[in-house]
Amino acid sequence: MKKRKDQAVQPMAPVVPPQLLSVVDVAHILSIGRTKVYHLIKNGDLPTIKVGSATRISAVALAKWIEQHEQAS
Repeated sequence: MKKRKDQAVQPMAPVVPPQLLSVVDVAHILSIGRTKVYHLIKNGDLPTIKVGSATRISAVALAKWIEQHEQAS
């Protein structure tokens, strides 16, 4: 039998949050329904990115949108 050399344990890569969120993700984050998210998108209040037929919202854009609406209230 061959002896195994001690292998160094590699550190785990840091968990990176998603950069693009689905409408369902945004609805959960904002604690609102999907219909309301689609309404915000349709009115141009929430910027989107199309990936094929999928609608995605940038996590950075969502954070900015939340910040703007916190200041307005």
